[in-house]
Amino acid sequence: MLQFQPPGFGHKVIHTSLGAMVYYTQTNAPWTIADTEDLPPLLFLHNFGGGASAYEWSKVYPAFASNYHILAPDLIGWGESAHPVRDYKIRDYLSTIAEFIIQTCHQPSDSGSLISHSRFCYSPSYCSTQFIQSTVFGFPFWI
Repeated sequence: MLQFQPPGFGHKVIHTSLGAMVYYTQTNAPWTIADTEDLPPLLFLHNFGGGASAYEWSKVYPAFASNYHILAPDLIGWGESAHPVRDYKIRDYLSTIAEFIIQTCHQPSDSGSLISHSRFCYSPSYCSTQFIQSTVFGFPFWI
């Protein structure tokens, strides 16, 4: 396994209908782990493309860790998560992301947020805020 996690972060695993999904979250000092799951969830979703994984966000999410329960998954077929042999469809990603949110957020939260490269969160009951990062002509913008 790649060792790119920032200090205080480690990996955990949930099981989806398409296999194991690895995600990164606060696991030890300097974070107060007993209180982490009580914080509002902040979900970081990576893009699609060669070498895509939660690593894309590993230099960003520590800045939010004292105020949010960080959830940075490797989507199915990417990074350390399961790589089932199949012709992936967008519904595969939408369903496994929904399964991930249900298993890791425990309860819908008015203060839960999503940061992603494209619009994934299709259930406003799980995400009240979405920060969508993409690029236009090589320049990043936030919606």
